[in-house]
Amino acid sequence: MSRLVIAIPVLGIFAAVAVPVTRYALKQRHEQTALDVVEDVRAAQERFRRGTGGYASDVASLVTQCPGQDAVLAAGRLDDLRGAGYALTLSAESVEPQMSRDCHGRAMAPSYFLTAAPVSAREAAQQAFAARARGDVVVFYDGVAPRPADIAAGLATPAADRNIFKIP
Repeated sequence: MSRLVIAIPVLGIFAAVAVPVTRYALKQRHEQTALDVVEDVRAAQERFRRGTGGYASDVASLVTQCPGQDAVLAAGRLDDLRGAGYALTLSAESVEPQMSRDCHGRAMAPSYFLTAAPVSAREAAQQAFAARARGDVVVFYDGVAPRPADIAAGLATPAADRNIFKIP
């Protein structure tokens, strides 16, 4: 009986510590998945540009094969991102009328803006990411993806430095 009286509070303390630590580790894993997918999309954009002369303005152009070519981004990478609770947004940062269209008829662009942001705010201080055709991948710590104006103003932290300044 006396062992049971000691064991129950000890197990309660263990559970009280284990749950937040496990949730924090899961949040970090999801954030790393989002960052990895952003990097993969940037690499796919560069492969796309080398083959077509412009950047894709829609993620569908990256994951859909053109005749005689492989897709430059595996569709499963987007599934990984959704599984981590993030949504990807890709848009043309500017459009030039003389730019041609890709094999799917979608407009190509000389530059793009890419974001990966949490779908819901279920975790406090969850990181959101953004990238342009040129420059660093950047991070905001409040779950809202940085906008181009935020990046231009220097308000976003380069993702390479995300562990230097961090809200746990």
